[in-house]
Amino acid sequence: MKHFFALALGIGLAGLPQLSYAAEQNQALGSLSADVILPVPASAWKAAGELSCELWVSPDSGSASATILRLGKAELALSGGVLSLKTSEQTFTGEHATLVAGSWHHVAVSLSGGAIELFVDNVSAGKLEDPAFAAALPDNWRGVELAGNFPGRRDELRLWDCAMDAGSFFLNG
Repeated sequence: MKHFFALALGIGLAGLPQLSYAAEQNQALGSLSADVILPVPASAWKAAGELSCELWVSPDSGSASATILRLGKAELALSGGVLSLKTSEQTFTGEHATLVAGSWHHVAVSLSGGAIELFVDNVSAGKLEDPAFAAALPDNWRGVELAGNFPGRRDELRLWDCAMDAGSFFLNG
């Protein structure tokens, strides 16, 4: 059985980031003045070695090179407008993974054993079978952090305790 932990990202009354579970309070989260660490309860993780993260992203600049969010030791980022997953040792860049400025895109990363797969708009943007790269990622993505300098908006972050494929994501952003 798949389990997930969902966060609706929004802006609070004082202009500070807030986590919201009510759709009527939710607005997409824009640039932040600093990085924001998101609370992810330990109960969100059930299976070891199989994890997925998905969210909606609307970059302000098609040529942006910035971190979208950090998943433990890994960064889900844009490099020249193309989705990538980076560690200090290696970068995995998706094919056909360009995010058009001003448009909303569903982006995701899925980890299963030694395989890492990126998705853009519910289509696989590349799969990397590299146990060494996958091993460089933490066992659990408990340290989820939104990068403050991302030039655009983010919304509907979901973390799953299983590997996901293109037909499995919850696309209702």
